[in-house]
Amino acid sequence: GELRVVTRNSPDAYYLGSHGPEGPAYDLASQFAEHLGVPLRLYTVKTREAAIEEVAAGRAHIAAAGLSTGIPLPRGVQFGPGYQRVREHLVYRRRSARPASIADAGRGQIEVGAASAHQRTLEDLRLQYPDLAWVERDATDTEEILADVSQGKVQFTLASSTEFALNRSVHPELAIALDLSPERALTWVVSTAGNGAGEDVPPTAPSGAYANSCVARERMFQHFSHQCRAPGRLLRLSSKPAATFLSR
Repeated sequence: GELRVVTRNSPDAYYLGSHGPEGPAYDLASQFAEHLGVPLRLYTVKTREAAIEEVAAGRAHIAAAGLSTGIPLPRGVQFGPGYQRVREHLVYRRRSARPASIADAGRGQIEVGAASAHQRTLEDLRLQYPDLAWVERDATDTEEILADVSQGKVQFTLASSTEFALNRSVHPELAIALDLSPERALTWVVSTAGNGAGEDVPPTAPSGAYANSCVARERMFQHFSHQCRAPGRLLRLSSKPAATFLSR
C-alpha cells in the first residue's frame, strides 16, 4: 500500500526548494508515511477545493493543502486535528484608501476564491451587513488574488494570517486593513471511510481514519517542536512509555 496525499504548490503547503521538496504539508505527510511504514505518493492540484474533492472521490487519503476549518465539506470527508491557529484579515494595497469597516470595503471591490473559507466568512458577515457584495473567482487560489491586490488590479481580498505573512514577503505592498473573524484551525481533510480502530489495535500500527488522524496530530506536534526548537513530550494512554521528541 501507499499513503496518497494531495496538496498545493504553495509556500504554506508544498514547494520545491533548493534541497528538494519542502513545506509543512510535505514534512508532516512524509513523517506520517514513515510512521505507517508505507511509501508516500504526494501530488498537487491547483486549489484547496480541488484537494478536498480528491479525498471525497477516493483518489487521495489526505488533503494537506493549507486548509482551515469553517467551510462545509462534501460527504465522505471530515476535518482532521488542527495543527495551527490562524486569523482572517481583509487585505488591501498599501498607500491606497484603507476601509474603515467591512461595510466600507463592500462598497468597493472585494474578490475571493469561490467555495473558499473566505467566501464563507463573507456570507456570515452579510447577515450583519445585508448590502455586502463581493466577486467569487472559480479555480483561483488566494495567492493569485493577493498578487492582483498588490498590483492594484483588485482593491480588497481576504487572507489568513499565514497566507498574508508568506505572500507579503513576495508582495511587500500588501497590508492588513481589518481583522475579520475569530481564530480558525489549519487542518488536514481526511476520508471517513474505514472501520476505525478498536481497543485491540496496537498504538504503533493504527488503522482507520480516526486512529490515523491521531498519529497525524503527533507528527504535527513533532514538526512544530523541531521547527520552533521547543522540546515536547507525547503521553499516550497505553502501556507504552511516554514518547519524547527534542529539537534537532
